[in-house]
Amino acid sequence: MDPFIGAMENGCSKVENLTVKHSPVDFNAQLEKAQLSLSQDEGTYDIVEVYSGTLSQYAGEDWLYPLDEFYAEHGAEYDLDDIDPALLEFARYEGKIYVLPMMANVHVLTYRKDIFDELGIEPPETLDEMARAAKTIRDSGKMEHPLALTFSADADITTAYNNSLASLGGEWLDADSDKPLLTSSESVAAVQSLQKLVPYLPPDAMSANSVGVSTQMQTGDAAMTIMYTGSTAEIDSPEKSEFAGKFGFAAAPSVEPGGGPWATLNLDGFSIAKNSPVDHELLAQIGAAGTSADAAKDAGRLAFPARESVREDPELRAEAPHWEAAEATIEAGAHPYPAKPYFVPLQVAVRPFIADAVSGRLPVNEALEQAQRAAEKTIAQYR
Repeated sequence: MDPFIGAMENGCSKVENLTVKHSPVDFNAQLEKAQLSLSQDEGTYDIVEVYSGTLSQYAGEDWLYPLDEFYAEHGAEYDLDDIDPALLEFARYEGKIYVLPMMANVHVLTYRKDIFDELGIEPPETLDEMARAAKTIRDSGKMEHPLALTFSADADITTAYNNSLASLGGEWLDADSDKPLLTSSESVAAVQSLQKLVPYLPPDAMSANSVGVSTQMQTGDAAMTIMYTGSTAEIDSPEKSEFAGKFGFAAAPSVEPGGGPWATLNLDGFSIAKNSPVDHELLAQIGAAGTSADAAKDAGRLAFPARESVREDPELRAEAPHWEAAEATIEAGAHPYPAKPYFVPLQVAVRPFIADAVSGRLPVNEALEQAQRAAEKTIAQYR
């Protein structure tokens, strides 16, 4: 998130003999480079951005410097008590704090309010209602593919699967044995819930990432999506879309009436590389500067800040209509990823089979049986 990185760079620019260098890369490259750097005896990066999924992997591998003492000794100096206590829990792994949080990222519904109002459509509360709304818009002749979702087989399809699985009350793993549950009835239902949406997505949906989906919404090629809050504000930017100001935001729908929201909750923030040769407390101070209240205010509408004082600012709330939708989704029970050190590799292993199931390239049961075997093989490497 550039405003937070900028605050880190600017906040340290006046300190003698201290230079903060930032290497901007896309998300997938960030994951690859961070893992490679953290796993070396001495890494390339001193501070890394983490989210809930990678926290369990990095901390589980003992790659991160614990920050409990920093919070205790410098909490007042950096006003760390301002961080939402509920979100701060996501900064922990096995009881220790490893993250200086900057924002929460949670899925919310984003839709073209002008089109919905014209056609008399209410914001959908279930995926079936979303499919019906898409059909109504298509039948009106306004657009052929009204729905845009991040179903990329390279990265995002397991997030979509996680959203449906969590909404249905399913789990990736058995709570006692950690045995994968990819062939459970909830898993089958999760895939089938995604299949219902495919007819309303563009033909290249299985390669659509967050950038592509944002573009579809900004250009008026789609009328609704469910995306992380970190992307929704970009869609509604006057500099990037002629439809800015015409978007509405609501809590993420559920798969079935009364179910949990079709949403994943992540905490994004900065962590200190344990293999950095730089003084770890100095790095923590730099990270704290990058997650300060001022940085969160600068990020403003582009994020859903972790700091409560920023989220309570009436001027900022007026500029960020998606915040209320994010709060409603979190309150409805948005789930984090399982806090397991092997969960990111597990997602990578099962991703092609989930994509095959959702796209119909393989029968659902056959694809999930292959995903189950791939998951078991991955987890076995960590035992």
